[in-house]
Amino acid sequence: MITPFSNVSPPVPVAAQST
Repeated sequence: MITPFSNVSPPVPVAAQST
């Protein structure tokens, strides 16, 4: 899992996940 925020389908960068 690339994003430690939530298990999203597309690999979004941590800098982009502001929500």
